[in-house]
Parts: sequence; structure tokens; C-alpha cells
Amino acid sequence: MHVTIRQLDKAIPLVCCPHRGPYRQIGQAFDALDSWTSGQAFEPARVFALYYDDPSATPPEALHSAAGVALPADTPLGDGLERAEIPSGRYAVLLHKGPYPALEVSYRWLFEQWLPNSGETQIDAPCIEEYLNTPHDVAPQELLTEIWVPLQAR
Repeated sequence: MHVTIRQLDKAIPLVCCPHRGPYRQIGQAFDALDSWTSGQAFEPARVFALYYDDPSATPPEALHSAAGVALPADTPLGDGLERAEIPSGRYAVLLHKGPYPALEVSYRWLFEQWLPNSGETQIDAPCIEEYLNTPHDVAPQELLTEIWVPLQAR
């Protein structure tokens, strides 16, 4: 596994569908977001998930996350949707290849192996996943997901 440090110079505005509960059930929020976007005159180019809580310290039913698409900040919102943004700043980025359930292995390596030995400090901000392709387009073993961990500025 290989981690790169990415500097995001400009915040990315998002339209999000919030989710409460186990992170593995965020698909419900993506389904609602997909239903909304399919009725719009645009096709979102970038798809994200925001994960606000540490699942090792928060009960599954209390976890807060959001499914999001990158759209201009003035995009009209549908029912149940909200605005969010990925803030500018530094991020550790790990590319995960494979099915979504296997993301847990990449997260564990990132937080248990790489981060403690990296000299970097995570800041109190959501972890992010960017989905570079979808299960509609490729087989599960070919899915590409970037995991972004927000880092302290240098």
C-alpha cells in the first residue's frame, strides 16, 4: 500500500444525503442521492462519502456520515439533502482497489501502521472516500476508492 500527501487548494462544494447508523449501510443514502441526481439536468462527475465519527469509539447506531456529489454551491437542494464541503488543506490519500467491504483492511493499515509512523497528525475533520468508478461500471475486484485522511497543516 502506498500513501501520497495531497494538497487541496480549493474547497470542494458538495450536495449530500446524510446518513445515521452503521457505515456499511450508507448505500441507502447513495440510493436516495442517485434518485435525486437522475432527475436533474446535470451529471455529477465526482462522488464522495464523508465519515464524521471514529467507528472504534462510537456505537454503530450513532455514526454520522453522508453520501455526496461535487456540485456548485448554489445548486438547488432536493428534499432531505444538505450542503457540505471538503475543506482545502492537506490529506493523506490511499488508493484502495477492490470491493467496498475490503476497505476496512485498508483503513486499519492506514491508521494502525502508516499514520503512527508517518510523522503526520490527523486533524479533527471527516475522513473522505472518493469513488473513482462504480459497481455499475466494473466488477467488485476492480473498484477504485481513494481514502482521504485530513492532516495538520505544515
